[in-house]
Amino acid sequence: MQYLGFLSVPGETVGMVQRPGKIRSGRGGSLPFALIAVAILIGASAYCAVAAGVDDAGRRTDNAESEMDRVSEAISGITGFIERGMGENVFCVSTDVSLGDMTQRSEVFEKRMSSWMDTMFPAEDSGVRVTVQSYEIGLEVQDLRMSSGYYAADGYVPAFIKAQGTVEAVFESESGTSHRTLYVVSDGSGALPLSSEAGTMFENILEDGGSVLSQMVSYQLTALAQYRIMNGYGAFAYYGDYGTDSVITEDDVRDAYSRALRAVESIVFRDADGGLMTGRADLAKAIVGDAEGRMQVNVSAVYAQALAAVADGIVGKWFDYFLGNKVLRLCDYVDDTLRNAWDSFTSFITGRNSFSAEPYIEEIVGDTDLGVGRYISMTIPPMDGTDAPPLTVYLDCPEHDLMGSDTVQNFKSYYRDDSNAIREWLYSVVNESIAQAAERKFTGTVVVDLDDSRRFSEVLYDAVTQAMDGASDAFASSMADTVGWHSYPDQFYAAIYDAVYRDRETIFHTDYGEFREKNRDTVFQAVLGHCENYAENRDDALDYAERMCEEAFDIQWNKDRFDEYIAAVDALMDRMEALKSVQSKKSSIIEKGCIGILRGGMLKADGAFDVSGHLAQICSMFSENIGINAAEGFTDLPDRSDFVLTGDGVSTERLKISVVSDPDASVGRPKTADCTHQNGLEDASGANYCTVFPVHLDDRVEYTVTSCGALSELLGISDSVVTGTSYVSMDLDIAAVSGWGLAGVDYEASADILHDLWRQLLKAAEPLLEPLRKALCLAGKTAEALWNVMTEISRYTASYVEELYEKIIAPLETLVSCIKERVNEVLGEKLYEVADGLSAIVDMTLKTQTIGFSYMGFVLKFTTDCASLSKSTKNLLKVEMSGNVGGDDVYAYLDIKLREKTPKTVVTGGIAVEGDGWKVSGTVDPTMTQTKHLFTLSGTFRGTAVDLVMPELVQYREIDIRLSDIPGIGTVLSNIPSPIAGTKIALDVGLDIKYSAPFETGVLINEVESNPEGDDVDNEWAEIINNTAATVDLSGWMLTTGRGRAYLIESAELPPGGRYVAEFEGIFLNNSNERLILMDRDKKIVDEISRFSDRDNDSKTYQRAADCSTEWGMYEGSKGTGNTSGTFGKDGIFMKDVADIMKNAAKRAMGELKHVTDVGGLSDLFTRIMQYALDDGIDRLSSCLVEASVFVSVEIQDITGTGCTGFEVYVKAGKEMAEDALKYLVGRAESMLLDIEDPYGVDLGTAACDDIYLGVTAYTGTAPPKFLPSSTIVRDVTVGLDVACNVSAVRSVLGDEGDGTWNMRAGVVIRGCPNGLIPSGLGADETMDSDLWLMRVSVGPS
Repeated sequence: MQYLGFLSVPGETVGMVQRPGKIRSGRGGSLPFALIAVAILIGASAYCAVAAGVDDAGRRTDNAESEMDRVSEAISGITGFIERGMGENVFCVSTDVSLGDMTQRSEVFEKRMSSWMDTMFPAEDSGVRVTVQSYEIGLEVQDLRMSSGYYAADGYVPAFIKAQGTVEAVFESESGTSHRTLYVVSDGSGALPLSSEAGTMFENILEDGGSVLSQMVSYQLTALAQYRIMNGYGAFAYYGDYGTDSVITEDDVRDAYSRALRAVESIVFRDADGGLMTGRADLAKAIVGDAEGRMQVNVSAVYAQALAAVADGIVGKWFDYFLGNKVLRLCDYVDDTLRNAWDSFTSFITGRNSFSAEPYIEEIVGDTDLGVGRYISMTIPPMDGTDAPPLTVYLDCPEHDLMGSDTVQNFKSYYRDDSNAIREWLYSVVNESIAQAAERKFTGTVVVDLDDSRRFSEVLYDAVTQAMDGASDAFASSMADTVGWHSYPDQFYAAIYDAVYRDRETIFHTDYGEFREKNRDTVFQAVLGHCENYAENRDDALDYAERMCEEAFDIQWNKDRFDEYIAAVDALMDRMEALKSVQSKKSSIIEKGCIGILRGGMLKADGAFDVSGHLAQICSMFSENIGINAAEGFTDLPDRSDFVLTGDGVSTERLKISVVSDPDASVGRPKTADCTHQNGLEDASGANYCTVFPVHLDDRVEYTVTSCGALSELLGISDSVVTGTSYVSMDLDIAAVSGWGLAGVDYEASADILHDLWRQLLKAAEPLLEPLRKALCLAGKTAEALWNVMTEISRYTASYVEELYEKIIAPLETLVSCIKERVNEVLGEKLYEVADGLSAIVDMTLKTQTIGFSYMGFVLKFTTDCASLSKSTKNLLKVEMSGNVGGDDVYAYLDIKLREKTPKTVVTGGIAVEGDGWKVSGTVDPTMTQTKHLFTLSGTFRGTAVDLVMPELVQYREIDIRLSDIPGIGTVLSNIPSPIAGTKIALDVGLDIKYSAPFETGVLINEVESNPEGDDVDNEWAEIINNTAATVDLSGWMLTTGRGRAYLIESAELPPGGRYVAEFEGIFLNNSNERLILMDRDKKIVDEISRFSDRDNDSKTYQRAADCSTEWGMYEGSKGTGNTSGTFGKDGIFMKDVADIMKNAAKRAMGELKHVTDVGGLSDLFTRIMQYALDDGIDRLSSCLVEASVFVSVEIQDITGTGCTGFEVYVKAGKEMAEDALKYLVGRAESMLLDIEDPYGVDLGTAACDDIYLGVTAYTGTAPPKFLPSSTIVRDVTVGLDVACNVSAVRSVLGDEGDGTWNMRAGVVIRGCPNGLIPSGLGADETMDSDLWLMRVSVGPS
């Protein structure tokens, strides 16, 4: 047999067999036996060898096939293993409630997979070792088609989530190694995207102010209000079950909101907290109808409003048209004034408060004590790591003096202000007579089934009209007796309860946050004193006390103690509800007589007028008012509870929603400005009164969405969980119409005789106005042509300003950056360390030490101040060089200082060069801490002087009067049409005064008494003053100390110039190193006093030297009155300035004269002192004025008004003008009164020419320079190119030289520069406005 070939497995040769050669025969043709035997033996051996080789090759082939099968099994097993791990991690991130949106969950998934892969590999499967070299696995969202859904506009929605990717793995077995790329995919059964998308949609609906939710709430409340008013609510009284305040209640708002919220849940999730609203639903029917789906219609109340409409057409409209309601208001004001005056008189005579509601409360409620202790206990847990026991702290119970509250003590005054007794009496008589007349014809109510097939407004309209037609058989129930709409409680007693309920938080201090603020310091001191005995050191005790100030109030047990106090307040309020049940007194004989007379008249009107027509009109208006709402009628809700999703197949998914909601609702009293009486002569007679109820609701909605498919639902598990929080805030105006005015509501007439007369006057004057209109049109066309010219000029100036700005800023930024880098590289911290080392060995008597050398006319000097090395500012080195170059004298210096505060290294330098007829000098201060300028340059050339500074800060306070501030005119001037698309023109004219007087504006702390004479307890106080032009409401404002004590201003209004004195309880202020901060209701700091001390137990207080002054000091207390020491007192700010002026003047005069030996010398001394004092005084007064200007500005703005380019032309006078004017007046006075020569010799005409400037500023918006701080935060500033010259310069150009001195100024300025852009080295006062001149040049005669 033959075999030739190879049998191989990877890396191994199995064997090779060759064919044996031929055997030659012998010469005799025969073979010996031995040879034959040998041949047989060799053949047998060869055969055995070949057979064995063939058998071994077969076995090796079988082994290779087995190895390959095991590798295949390992690949399959590892792929499935990884996919199961992916699925588990997908499930974990889908159901983890702590995770947020899909992006965050994807990141968490990748981290979990990374950890899982690192833990699980290397692995072994079927005897094969598997190692993962790399992988890329991520989450992917599957979009599937949904048959219907609120948020599936395009038919596709993000539905399921799956993980997929690739894994690079190495498989090792006995036979060899294989590299494979595995494609892994998890199943996509988790509906996380669907849940997340639904949650996002839910939040958007809730947080959108004009959303479906608010429309649903508004529709329900409008329908409810209209239904109740139709049934007679508010006809006779404001308070009571059928009063105006019951038309919409807080419970109604919460009920409507809850129903709307469930409807939104059903639309978005197809689930509503375990239930589902399906099909077509009219939400108004649910809020109006009873448990059986029916509503009641008070037929007599509806008919009464039709009669009221008739009466309104006959009398009511005319009464309001001829200002009757305004007359009633005036009468009520006079009546209230007289009543208040009488009560004040009786209070003075009897000693009892006649305004108080206390006797009425005691009469009905009795004892109003809360029955709570003086203290509320709080438990503080023991300090960790110590053996300290728990601490019980007793805090003062919130103040709760009901009878002593302002609400009770001044109730009658407030009640009279809020009500119009004359109008209410008149309206109640009229409405009662109308109601009695109506009941003569119709009595009782009709019970109506709310038909599901028609809208609520249609059902309401048909119910009323058919009832009036007598078709009561059409209804499910027959007539029933009318109950309660005529009975109402005593309005005075009910108003007492309403006032106390409204102000309960202020009266009883039930706000837990206020309780926490008030007692935080008490807890701190108690915990600190307790822990100091157990803590290892005081710092640990301080840290623990600070922590407990916050955490102790969050412990539930401590909250429960405060809740016990709240429960006591609620119990008292429950007992006070008896005030709402006090029945009104019976009508007087006069009132009954009036009602009888009017009733007879209404019965005659019923027969004489077409009441049915008015009735139809009223019913139609009721229905139309409800139908105005966008959510009126039926709302389409889902017809099934699951989502049907179609992709490669069809699947269903259910979403379940769980919501935590606790809405806070309030219903305000209708405001006169919002409520109208349609009394126009052309208005139809129907429901002519419109009442608007302001409704507010706040809610924090926490929701949890879970999803499950068909299988996971059977197993009772969810495949995704999404949580979220949404904040709901809605302000709604619920309008309802009626045939009569509601009790307690004052209505504005839609028309009156004065307005009509004015319209007729305008109509009569129209022919006279027509010529004027044509003239204005002609002027407008002329102006339009001018605008085109100015537009081109503005474009050019804007581009020129930007170009110049860039040319200036770029070199400046490069210079600043270069110097800072070199200073840091060359000097840096090393020099400071060396200086610190030297300070210890300095012991020299000379102030400075200088070394240097001179060579070829050049002098180089090095100067240091060793004595300063021990101080906070170290004068390290000053290098000076001087010499002559080409005939010009040159001087330059470099000064290096080190400071402890930032910036530590301060480098300044300068140069001066003087030649023949010219000289130039300049300084450089990169940190702007020494000279307040980055760069200065001064020079003269041929009689002309040039001064340049970069930058320069000008600070001021401002008063401006603009034409645009006038209502109406400002709107016209700022919206002039522009020929450039997308822009408009704004024109303005005004007066601007900038000053720096030492007084502040705003609401300010004016005076503080921290150490009163005698006992400090309950005698400390602070005074607040309103230095603005408007009344400021301080309610909710707060005064806090440096130790965190807080005083809440509950209610106060400060008129302009008004004062408020805060009187503190107990010990509120420290006598040393105290700090007081005034914050508004948004916790924004309005004013603050830095550290102050009052160690003397006397009547002096820490106060402003004058009201609103910037200077503080200890002066005689002036509680509640002006700080007169600041103006006329011996210690006042002006008297102090006068004393300083006289002292300095005397010192200077004595220094000049040396000795006074005769009367002439004494006279000379007196003259010099007066002269120097006047000079100093004039300088101080004139320095208060920065500048005053009259200007005209033209701006080209974009439509939004945010971006603008323009220019301003102005006439301006500065402090030089003020100084010259004062010198002129004083000099003339000295000449006349003292008979001495005018020392100033000011020519007022020349001074005006020199000091009054004419200028123009072209400005535009651009980015701030990068070398300024916060330049990356402040995105845009207004930069202007300013050029100005004085009147003398103009006269010189026109050829009239005169006696004046010409001057020109120019520069680049950021007007109204934000404080964040001003370098700290300039020391800006953040309470003042600022102009930052990036470059300023002045040119004039030398």
